[in-house]
Amino acid sequence: MNRPIRPLLAIVIVLSLVAGCSGNGDSSGGGLADLLAGVTSTTGSAADGDDQPGTSEGDASPTIMWDGNDGTMQVPLDHDDPDGATIELALVRRPANDPDDSLGPLLLNPGGPGASGNELVMLAGLILPSEVLDRFDIIGFDPRGVADSTPVTCGDHAFMDTYTAVDPVPDSPEETAEAEAVIEQFADNCVAESGELLPHINTVATARDMDLIRQALGAEQITYLGFSYGTFLGATYIEMFPERVRAAVLDGAYSRSLTGGDMAAGQAEGFERSIDAFLEWCTPQRCDLASGGDPADELFGLLDAIDAKPLPTSDGRQLTVGLAWTGVIMAMYSPGLWPLLDRALVLARDNGDGSRLLGLADQYNSRSPDGEFDNSQYAFNVISCGDEPAGSTETDAEVVARVLAVASRVGPVFVSLPSPCDHLDLDTGAPSGPFSAPDAPPLLVIATTGDPATPYQWGVTLAEELETSTLLTVEGDAHTAYGGGITCVNDIVDAYLLELELPPEGTTCKG
Repeated sequence: MNRPIRPLLAIVIVLSLVAGCSGNGDSSGGGLADLLAGVTSTTGSAADGDDQPGTSEGDASPTIMWDGNDGTMQVPLDHDDPDGATIELALVRRPANDPDDSLGPLLLNPGGPGASGNELVMLAGLILPSEVLDRFDIIGFDPRGVADSTPVTCGDHAFMDTYTAVDPVPDSPEETAEAEAVIEQFADNCVAESGELLPHINTVATARDMDLIRQALGAEQITYLGFSYGTFLGATYIEMFPERVRAAVLDGAYSRSLTGGDMAAGQAEGFERSIDAFLEWCTPQRCDLASGGDPADELFGLLDAIDAKPLPTSDGRQLTVGLAWTGVIMAMYSPGLWPLLDRALVLARDNGDGSRLLGLADQYNSRSPDGEFDNSQYAFNVISCGDEPAGSTETDAEVVARVLAVASRVGPVFVSLPSPCDHLDLDTGAPSGPFSAPDAPPLLVIATTGDPATPYQWGVTLAEELETSTLLTVEGDAHTAYGGGITCVNDIVDAYLLELELPPEGTTCKG
């Protein structure tokens, strides 16, 4: 199994901000301070139970301890041992503006795996229109192993600087050995620091946590909105608890039936296609990179030059080719980031300054200016490894051949190094094969034609597997669609969330 480049993160939030997130009219209010105030206030009946346990079905029901709109909840470390050790989940709620007309809880997951659902709720006013905010209690939670819930860790911040700077395509046996040693050290750190957690950090366990959250909220059903990896989590929950779902939107979708080779080949091809789209956009009239000649030659020539000699940056670190590739990949999540990438590449080419490319890489790697990483890199790897089904019939050599056949330039970045999973050996018994939930309510699956991280066909496949779903096709190049500037998508999703109205089969929105 090859090292994941981590393309499923919740970049949807960053990109919504970059793109202006104007598709829902005036719902974004008066600025970020107002948006955050909507989460931390305690007006409305949903906040009347502060400092009290949640209520639910029977005396043994799970409980949420609320402090204002911040909550904590104890759940079993091992769901098969409910009376054993527990871990903590962290939650955030934004009470419905009109609690008397509430449709119940709307649970959010931004993706990853490893992204914080609580952070997504903090930005709900940028993504959701006032009509949805009026009628739902918006509930975020950090999945087990993630952020403010009991977290996994796999090394200190200095080590993570080394890990994220690794050359993804080593040029010599010595470079290969050095890179592989760093990856093995990552796995060793995970075992040393989070060993007892590791077998229990996976999507099935998180789906079972979600149902405990539902019970603790006292809700017979939940409404769900998941982006990217959040669609995988949502589909898992729907399959396990179909009767507990009122409605679910799965945006940037993919299926459990994808093998590791399918994932690697699909994403490599997707990012190569997005880079081609960027290069086609990069004309002299709007892209300074093209001033030096053919933009493809400029881009890949610059990456080769950085591989040979890393560039200095304003904060004293070196921009390695691994970090440069990460900056490029980051910008492929939305055309709204292409002008930023152009400026970063030109600064590197003309001034020998890697600062802007490093800034894009730091956003992708969730590294703050003070040098601290959040735990999303750790959680991404541990959850991804925990979700790997056993018994793949495809060899590493076969995966490499598939990837290079569809992405000769980007492909090596995906398949030249091993994965930490090779050293973690997490045999969690993860399910495999297609999803199926014939007893689920009508569902909405969204897939975007030029999505690099969750390619369009993956969403088509998930919609075919989930028997009650309708597929909404979005013509565009961004990763995920709802909550941005596409009015057609926003109107369809809002109508479904509020009125359970689905679009006709075959509906397409233009991005």
